[in-house]
Amino acid sequence: MSLIFVVGFYEPVLASLRESFQEYLQSGEVIWIPQIKRSHGADLIRLQSVLFQRLATRPERVHIILGGHRRDIEWMETTVESAITEAHRRFPGTVVTMCKPTKELMDGPGVLAEIASIGLSRHDAVTMPMLQRRLGDDYVLCVRPHGRPSFQDALRRSGFCEESWEAVFKQETIMPGKNSSMMERFCGWANHYRYLLYAWHPLRTLKPEVKARFSGKAYEAATPAQAVEIFKRWIVEGD
Repeated sequence: MSLIFVVGFYEPVLASLRESFQEYLQSGEVIWIPQIKRSHGADLIRLQSVLFQRLATRPERVHIILGGHRRDIEWMETTVESAITEAHRRFPGTVVTMCKPTKELMDGPGVLAEIASIGLSRHDAVTMPMLQRRLGDDYVLCVRPHGRPSFQDALRRSGFCEESWEAVFKQETIMPGKNSSMMERFCGWANHYRYLLYAWHPLRTLKPEVKARFSGKAYEAATPAQAVEIFKRWIVEGD
């Protein structure tokens, strides 16, 4: 099992986590450690306490996503690195890492993308028969900005079977900054696909009339992980 600590960010990031990873927050695989008070730095005492409690359960790896103000980053990073050194000494079988600290304390999409790059255990696998019951022989078009996280990774982490990527999903990318004809591109795609997953950040959302051209389902969200979770609920639970 993997654990991910999200440390020192503001409430909008927690809202993003609840939208995309609520089941992991509930299971304790994603752990939220807030600031002590707004602008007062991350609660690193609580982080260390919870970290060593959870290390006692022997997870395979632990990853810490650390956020802090410019004035706090250096001492926070040093403190967390010391905790990681102690964790490796006491629990040598667990890999504990930290991503480069960030000052973007309201960057929900950025934190979600970092979690997506790390990966979490699968919950509620989605099989080919489940997809075929919903989709028939139709493909699902996945559209994301160039350079952003892949839908393939998001689907894998959400529990979609490996063979579904080649059998069901097709991915297209849009170059940020060169999208004046973006709506026309979506209209063209709607002539060939009934189903759409669109991760719009940092582009823009679809016009309602464009979205309606997809005759099956069209789901959009800021990140692939968010769009996939909405789509998965439809696959598993229906309307």
